[in-house]
Amino acid sequence: MRLALVLARPRGELEQYLPLGLGYLASFIRARLPEIEIAFPGSMAELVEFKPHLVGISCATAGYPLAVRIA
Repeated sequence: MRLALVLARPRGELEQYLPLGLGYLASFIRARLPEIEIAFPGSMAELVEFKPHLVGISCATAGYPLAVRIA
């Protein structure tokens, strides 16, 4: 199974780090379900190329409109 964890953030926000919440979630999943392949796509093209079975979307309030478009 392939899982994509996406952070919806508006352009211009700092993109140099992965939020701790997504990192903790990925760590938990990897520890208990090592057969699941997890990716953190940085663009829609990467998301489509990965062909995930399941997509998790995280956002702050400012990123909500983008999260809705991604979904």
